[in-house]
Amino acid sequence: LFRSSCMAVRLSLYRRALPGIGTDFSRAMRRIHRNPGYALTAMFCLALALGVNTTLFSFLDSLYFRRLPVPEAGRIVQIDRKFGTFCRWRGFLEFRDGLRSLQAAAKQRSVDPMEVGHTTFMVQVENVSANYPQVLRLGTTIGAWFRADANSVGDPEAVISYHLWQTRFGGDPDVLGKQVRVLTSYFRVAGVAPREFTGSHSPMRVDVWVPLRASTNHRVDLIARLAPGATLAGATAEMGVVGARVRAADPGDEDLAGAVRVQPASGFLWQSRRAIFMPIVKLLSAVSGMVLLIACVNVANLLLSRAAVRRREMAIRQSLGASRARLFRETLAEGLVLAAGGLLLGILLGYWTGSALEWALPGVPSIPYQGLRLGIRSEEHTSELQSLRH
Repeated sequence: LFRSSCMAVRLSLYRRALPGIGTDFSRAMRRIHRNPGYALTAMFCLALALGVNTTLFSFLDSLYFRRLPVPEAGRIVQIDRKFGTFCRWRGFLEFRDGLRSLQAAAKQRSVDPMEVGHTTFMVQVENVSANYPQVLRLGTTIGAWFRADANSVGDPEAVISYHLWQTRFGGDPDVLGKQVRVLTSYFRVAGVAPREFTGSHSPMRVDVWVPLRASTNHRVDLIARLAPGATLAGATAEMGVVGARVRAADPGDEDLAGAVRVQPASGFLWQSRRAIFMPIVKLLSAVSGMVLLIACVNVANLLLSRAAVRRREMAIRQSLGASRARLFRETLAEGLVLAAGGLLLGILLGYWTGSALEWALPGVPSIPYQGLRLGIRSEEHTSELQSLRH
């Protein structure tokens, strides 16, 4: 029995293909333990390159590919034109009531001052139609989304983000019913949005959702859900028919002349605005590629210097009968240990830098060339709030 067990071990595929692999890795760990400085330097170089590239690819995923965290996200579509917002409020009502293959909701994004107690700060606000949560099938962490009938009496209701609830309200479960002021309007907090839902402008986070006031002068964007059995081609054709009717009712609106596009919603929704970020994406890709190249060169230099130091050791071991394949395996095992350590550190660094990027993004306006106008508008709103307070 003992002899057969020994033969089974000796003839196993593992022993025949990679004899002594455990010994190779144990020796690699001992060598790294004897010289931790060079090992930590190599791991840090790899971690820096992997962390930067992981953060970049996560950003690109959220900017271009990631779907909204809502039920049946594959049926959510974006409706836009080449330039500007999609239509006025009156046109949205035509699309909402005239479409059969799409269930459309209106939204309007802005950067406005918000006052909680005696503290005023800037927030990302999304003004949405009453059917917005129904179209996206959104729930809440606590409370509920505002209703159209509830906003007709008293102060209108608002829904705050999970992040704002944690940072400005300390996660207080009694936040429901509290009064806040956005710009010059008062709202009652009706609910807290789900933690994973940060708005329909990923990767930028929305802080507050408020009801969009019905007005023929408001310009809005549309987001919609495909009806069961509907296709993108059929929805696009139907949008063209209803769009012609909207243009006939408002012939003076030049923006309505642009071609309508119905596409699956993913990442930073509106296709016309994605092109604005393309130069930044190309620059970041070039920088991350250079960082990865520099890290690889540094690690290669470290390994070459390490091999030069170990020339005497390698020569002695070869003279004692060690084959070149065995020496190569031990060097490869040491490189794999360094790569694994760099990978673990890179994951941690990527998670930290990704969180830092997510924290910094809400301050970026949705359209970069409007940043100056938004900044001027914010100063005017802040001064107006101060005058009202006095």
